[in-house]
Amino acid sequence: MLAISVREALRAACAAFGSPDQPTLLASPATPEAVYWALTRARQLHPEALPHD
Repeated sequence: MLAISVREALRAACAAFGSPDQPTLLASPATPEAVYWALTRARQLHPEALPHD
């Protein structure tokens, strides 16, 4: 159960970078690469969250 809690915490953190109305998918196992790709997808779907120069 602890592993599920950690994975869901990572998924929620990735979702914070995206749009609230879009689901955030995180592959299992939640490797660093899977987290990276989840963040990348969330940020592409919500471009206003990207930092501006």
